[in-house]
Amino acid sequence: MVIENIGKNTFELAENPLWLDSENSFFWVDIEKGTLYKYNLQKKEIECILTTQFRIGAFTFDESENIILLTEKGLIKAYRNDNKKYILDKEFLINYPLINERFNDAICDMKGRIIAGIKSDDNSSRGRVVVFEKEKEPRTIINNVYISNGMGFSKDNNFFYHTDSILKQIYQYEYNIELGIISNKKVVYEHQGNGVPDGMTIDCDDNILTCIWGEGKLLKIVPNKGNTINNISLPCKLSSSLTFGGFSLDIILLTSANISLSKDEISKYDGAVYLINNYDCGKKEYKAKI
Repeated sequence: MVIENIGKNTFELAENPLWLDSENSFFWVDIEKGTLYKYNLQKKEIECILTTQFRIGAFTFDESENIILLTEKGLIKAYRNDNKKYILDKEFLINYPLINERFNDAICDMKGRIIAGIKSDDNSSRGRVVVFEKEKEPRTIINNVYISNGMGFSKDNNFFYHTDSILKQIYQYEYNIELGIISNKKVVYEHQGNGVPDGMTIDCDDNILTCIWGEGKLLKIVPNKGNTINNISLPCKLSSSLTFGGFSLDIILLTSANISLSKDEISKYDGAVYLINNYDCGKKEYKAKI
């Protein structure tokens, strides 16, 4: 296993990384700055591809590989033009304004629904998880969430995983893929350290990989046992999220942040983005159909 700090860039709150095959690239967002970045594995360089006036709490790709941004004003699409440049649409795809709240992480299910977490700015229990579905009104499937965070699906799509960072817990729900509804909540992991579970992904063996914000760790968790089977220490303190990419989905891109660190605490590793090779393999993320 090799952990590589890519580029010289550091980010305030890098989050929500995704892989796009056709671009041979990882993408991620710097939430508070409203910017989107990509890293091409061949060119080995970080490029800012989109700057907005919004906080971007999450994003996803649609089937045409346009980008859907989840902002505090609603969902807005960035179209890829003939030169493969992303141009922000003039109108919102879905009007869903948030007041003293923002999106925090999102994922698509196999049917193309967008499942998005929302957190209040004061991290109170007003947070929730909302489903956006084509030709349907947005609906809330989880209420009373503090900091909604990492989400994932099992390979067979029978289980949905969701994180509440404040409670330090990761939950498993039975998932009805036809209806997009959840049931039978179960705690599958509760963190005992000083840090909190943040972004997650699911590997090819249905294990949960989660970043531990505040401890600079990456944990692999067996959900049906609730125990960790691997614990990787990272150079950064605020590890935030991760995803699999590469031709064989055997490369991890892991994001971090420096937003809450003092000048005395920040190092060149905080807020950096990392590649982890020869560790594990993942599975493809779904694209939006809305």
